[in-house]
Amino acid sequence: MNIASGTLRALEWDKLVSYLAAECQAPVSRQAIEALSLPTQGSIIQALLAETKEAVSLLSEYSFAFLNQLTDLKSTFARLRARATLSQEELKAIRITLQMSKSAKGCFSNLSGESFGQLLNYAGRLSSVPAVYQAIDMVLDEHGEIKDDASPHLKSLRRETHDINNNIKEELNRLIRSSDLAKAIQEQLYTVRSGRYVLPVIASMRSLIPGIVHDSSASGLTVYVEPISVVEMANTLRIKELAIEHEIQRILEETSRTVAEHRDEIETTQETLIELDKIFARARLGIKYNGTIPDISKDQSFALLQARHPLLALKSSSSAVIGNDIVLTGSEKSDAKHGTTLVITGPNTGGKTVLLKTIGLLSLMLRAGLMLPVKQGSTARIFQDVYADIGDEQSLEQSLSTFSAHMSNVVQILNSADNTSLVLLDEVGAGTDPREGAALAQAIMEYLNDLGSLTVVTTHLVELKTLAYGKPGFLNGSFEFDEVSLLPTYKLRLGLAGRSQATAIAQHLGLKPAVIERTRLLLAGMDKSIEDLIETLEDRIAKARQKEEQTQLIEEQITSLKAEYDKKLAGLNEEERTARLAYIDKIGKEFDAAKDVIRQITAELQKQPGLAKAQAAQVELERTKQDLGWLDLASHQEAQSKDLVRVGKKVLVKSLNQLAVIEQLPNQFASQEDPTVQVRVGTIKLHVPLSDLNLDSERATVHGSTSKRSSPGTTKPFARSGSRATSAKNSPTSRAQVVSGSFLARTDGNTLDLRGLRVDEALAKLTAFLNQAIMSGISPLLVIHGHGTGALKSAVRD
Repeated sequence: MNIASGTLRALEWDKLVSYLAAECQAPVSRQAIEALSLPTQGSIIQALLAETKEAVSLLSEYSFAFLNQLTDLKSTFARLRARATLSQEELKAIRITLQMSKSAKGCFSNLSGESFGQLLNYAGRLSSVPAVYQAIDMVLDEHGEIKDDASPHLKSLRRETHDINNNIKEELNRLIRSSDLAKAIQEQLYTVRSGRYVLPVIASMRSLIPGIVHDSSASGLTVYVEPISVVEMANTLRIKELAIEHEIQRILEETSRTVAEHRDEIETTQETLIELDKIFARARLGIKYNGTIPDISKDQSFALLQARHPLLALKSSSSAVIGNDIVLTGSEKSDAKHGTTLVITGPNTGGKTVLLKTIGLLSLMLRAGLMLPVKQGSTARIFQDVYADIGDEQSLEQSLSTFSAHMSNVVQILNSADNTSLVLLDEVGAGTDPREGAALAQAIMEYLNDLGSLTVVTTHLVELKTLAYGKPGFLNGSFEFDEVSLLPTYKLRLGLAGRSQATAIAQHLGLKPAVIERTRLLLAGMDKSIEDLIETLEDRIAKARQKEEQTQLIEEQITSLKAEYDKKLAGLNEEERTARLAYIDKIGKEFDAAKDVIRQITAELQKQPGLAKAQAAQVELERTKQDLGWLDLASHQEAQSKDLVRVGKKVLVKSLNQLAVIEQLPNQFASQEDPTVQVRVGTIKLHVPLSDLNLDSERATVHGSTSKRSSPGTTKPFARSGSRATSAKNSPTSRAQVVSGSFLARTDGNTLDLRGLRVDEALAKLTAFLNQAIMSGISPLLVIHGHGTGALKSAVRD
């Protein structure tokens, strides 16, 4: 949406545009800047800002100074559309454009799409149009003149012309050197008149040199004669020159047709180069005032941190311009941090009007894709409309006073503004009776506040200062004044109303002391109830704000302490887990030391098998385990097991000495002392007490294994990989069976004979047998499947 000319004039937008245009390399780009558009769509503005940001980064490597050769080709493209023949100058300009396109593409060639996505979009629209470039380069030299070898015929004509020229000059030089004619020639040289070679001859001696007179001197004493001996050669020369002109015209027509075939590509390239010049102009200007790219507000708020007036920043060093935080949330809350209507008060020449212009200009700059003179981390809001009534709009032509002129602007603003508008009003209600002006100003401000427009108003009217203390959406702001130096500091204070300081400023400007003293006496006798009320309210607000800051500080300290506590707790938990694992490792090593004892017991059982001997060996083994800390290990594991148990975890079933995968946990798992867990060993699902699982599967080993550990899906559930269960046919029932380093005293309780059963019957019986054995604590086990067809053997082992 277009911004009203009055607003642009009040904000001095044209001056900023002039600065921007000056940063363009080419005059044609500067002309385009003067028609700078101000889009309102967020996506377009975001793209413009991204372009500017990328251009700033690229300027550190490339200056793009070659864009200064850009020329305005609008008339050329129009002539091409009309099928006209282009001039040498026009062809030269097109060739230069294509050269610049090639250079620009070279600058973009090594850029990453992630960092320079916006600029690379422009690179895709650039074309050097080789066919056109070559066609022009074949006929024009570097100065834009037609080359001799632009065509064979032209080359021949120019060679002939050159020879004729030389012959004419030789003949003229012969005449000049002739002793008979020397006295008739005014000067010993030849010249050109009307395109013909002539000699300067004394008028009274013209008869000595027959020929054609083409001109005479102002005095008439000298005539310029084309000697008869060169006339025919000159005629031939002229014929050749006409032939050259015709050939050049033919060459230009042919080249123009080639250019016309690619007119759209060339026109797009020209427009793209102009856009690039404008983008880099935005970047250069932003660098000059040390601008940044703000975040775009997603609501009605904005926070311009250390905002500076761009024109002041450009006229002087950025550090010399005082920045201010301008924060408005757009909320209807009425406190120091919220509001849609900001009422600025303070001394004259204190910076109030500059602040209005700063807010307005920065809002327009955002829409133009310019960096803002603000601190990093600022948030800007996109306003659909910006309205400003600033300065003295008195009009003698329209018979309008200052008040009437301002009110006419306000009327137009109120008729157009909405909740997407920014409204800037300077000295609202001034220029008339103070009481009536204050009432009128308050009504205007309340209307805009209810409308939802974000409004910034400057005023000296005391009544308007109290609005922030009783009406939602209003916020006070003021500029500081140094009471010692009697000078403004230009620092904005949000949440506080200010004083006009008219007396102090008048004193500083040299007003007579007697007048100053009289002023103070008069002020002392005036009603100051409103000023006193404001002062009391501000004092209370300051104290409340101080308590709020203290509370916030305490909350931050609590948060910091909690974070530190959580960090330490996490460290302790990790230390505890490490200690547990170390303890388990230690016990594991101690169990390794017990292998000799177990081997001795196994050897004795092999020599004297029997149930009584096996039971005695079992008692001895349990005593050995207890001596080596087995029970402590189990207790230690149980204390930490439930934290590690999860479905899908690989574990070792200690009673079976087999790897398994946890498939299901009971509902009351956490509350049970030793819950039963469903695991899968190979294809068989078993219910196993948690205490029978070794959860550290990475450290657990299938005892006696000499091969690589099998996965839970491939492990044989009753015999170690590579071992075989001895059948009854080869060994008596009473004989102790040794399976891979573990001992087995064969009894009815630990042996299952499946021979003769079908596969489904055998697997059902095997599952029941294993569950009963696990629940009874019987281990190891012997399962006899026989050989037969191999079906039962495969089912049991798989």
